[in-house]
Amino acid sequence: MRIIIFMFLCCFSLFGFSQNDQRFENANALYNEGKYAEAIDTYLSILDSGVHSSELYYNLANANYKLNNIAPSIFYYEKALQLNPDDETIKDNLSFAQKMTIDAIDKVPEVGFSKIIKNVVNTFNADTWAKIAIGGVFVFVLLFLMYHFSYTS
Repeated sequence: MRIIIFMFLCCFSLFGFSQNDQRFENANALYNEGKYAEAIDTYLSILDSGVHSSELYYNLANANYKLNNIAPSIFYYEKALQLNPDDETIKDNLSFAQKMTIDAIDKVPEVGFSKIIKNVVNTFNADTWAKIAIGGVFVFVLLFLMYHFSYTS
């Protein structure tokens, strides 16, 4: 009985995978025809079915890039890069997309109080500041206990 149920589930799962493969091929055909918005919809429907692969995210990013949707294309390139971190094409396309987002915004100079705070904070690294904070807590507790248990205030 268990074998029959197992075989039944395997057959339906293979049917689901082949259906997603067919939709992926259809989306690629739409992309090649220049119908990028329809290809994006098909790729997203594959994602909605729970299938995730670097090729799917890569193609989805390319379609968004072709429509000049730079932010979604960067997002999908990064998702593809998480699934396949050694792929040089994904890295190259991601760098192209990131170069499209660079704006000509000048950096505002730091003045006044924020400059002083940043200089003080940057004098030590995070580990040193943590040790200083722990030491300060111990000194505070020691002084509080001395005050609390003193006979005269």
